[in-house]
Amino acid sequence: VRANVAHNKLPQISVLESAVWSSSGQVSFEPASESTQGHVSTGQKAGVRSVSAVSLDDLVFRDGRRPPAFIKMDVEGAEWDVLQGARRVLAEAKPKLLCEIHHPAQCGDIQALLAEYGYQSEKWEPVDPYYPDYHQLYIWAVKRA
Repeated sequence: VRANVAHNKLPQISVLESAVWSSSGQVSFEPASESTQGHVSTGQKAGVRSVSAVSLDDLVFRDGRRPPAFIKMDVEGAEWDVLQGARRVLAEAKPKLLCEIHHPAQCGDIQALLAEYGYQSEKWEPVDPYYPDYHQLYIWAVKRA
């Protein structure tokens, strides 16, 4: 990522080597394997390592970064947790949000949470013409007009 940013001369992009989570600190991360995608882990398994984590609220309001106008979230099933750490960003900055949903059962809860912060949202389920069996579920959310 750093090489791409430098090669494309994108000074507006800063690379942060950290997981995004509900709170700042350390989280246990299980790297991707043949049977799983990389994810935050609660168990004590071989290969799990401790990584730095930051909440979006801390990133913006504690660390003094500019609030985002748009968030594209693909966090491998941690959508609910990441949004818990973004409540002030959602309430004050109201960024547009495109969130990939890995657990469809959480979709309603996530949409209800966003509605609490003045968002209107819709589900989006695009179908790739080259991979018709591969389905993704997204929530697109914007500040309610």
